[in-house]
Amino acid sequence: MSLPWLKNNIEQFTSLVTEQRVPHAILLSAKEGMGKVDLAKEMAQLAMCENITENGACFQCGACELLKAGNHTDLTLIKAENAVIKVSQIRKLTSDVVLTSSKNQHKVIIIEEAEKMNASSANALLKTLEEPPQKVLIILTTNEIGRLLPTIKSRCVKINVPPPSHDIASKWLAKQFESKIEDINFALFISDNSPLVAYSILQNNTLDEVKNMVKDLLALQQQSVELLEVSKKWYSNNWHHHLNYISVILLNNLALKQGLKSTIDNCFTMNVPEHGLLLFVKSIYRFSKRLELPLKVELQLEKLLLTWKNMCGSANH
Repeated sequence: MSLPWLKNNIEQFTSLVTEQRVPHAILLSAKEGMGKVDLAKEMAQLAMCENITENGACFQCGACELLKAGNHTDLTLIKAENAVIKVSQIRKLTSDVVLTSSKNQHKVIIIEEAEKMNASSANALLKTLEEPPQKVLIILTTNEIGRLLPTIKSRCVKINVPPPSHDIASKWLAKQFESKIEDINFALFISDNSPLVAYSILQNNTLDEVKNMVKDLLALQQQSVELLEVSKKWYSNNWHHHLNYISVILLNNLALKQGLKSTIDNCFTMNVPEHGLLLFVKSIYRFSKRLELPLKVELQLEKLLLTWKNMCGSANH
């Protein structure tokens, strides 16, 4: 899946490879849905291609064929296990990188969501970064660069992947889906202009569910629906996993009230005081963090919706 907003990053890295100036470590940072891992894999392809030119990888050499098949032994992908990148994963990495590449090209290690390293794994990686082996490229990706050790960040070439313009993102999405432009724009809106998140929203028919959640909140505000009815519907349909999109809508309402935005879709304008909007966004954040704990989700969801109902009730008096 070609991602047009990554074109400049890919061209710049191609130049580094052809000029034999590949750094030993790169840190790709961006918000979720920007294609950081896709970019990391394209960088790996460029670093490992046996016949690279200024136009990019050849896609025909032995290395490219192995990468296409997904079984090149010189590419290692590291992901979190149970929300943590463990020290054992990093230690295995450090023992593997001393081995010579099977194709005399770069060995590449991609660490996804590097912010999920614990203290032990981060310190283990730091040792490798302090004494980088020859012909080894370590690519870290992160949604939260602030959570990484400063010593790790200082030893990497930092590349921020900025969000594309709305025009580029909407045109790309229009090529992927036969959707109305209104739906594409709404998906980009609730995804905070993250194209791959918007892609998932459109692919999974999430738009109608989010719109129904907004209607339920408005109905609770107007006391035309029972709280337990809404809670049961959201829980049974797993709609509570869409609450981050509700946060985006609420924060845009807050920006509108503060004069930071000039307009918002009338369907999603909420007559709620600024402090109420901010309070509920904070409540959603706390609810999302509690999902990581062994608590009864349905009960937590009822408490969340009760916060909304009580806030709206106090605002109406």
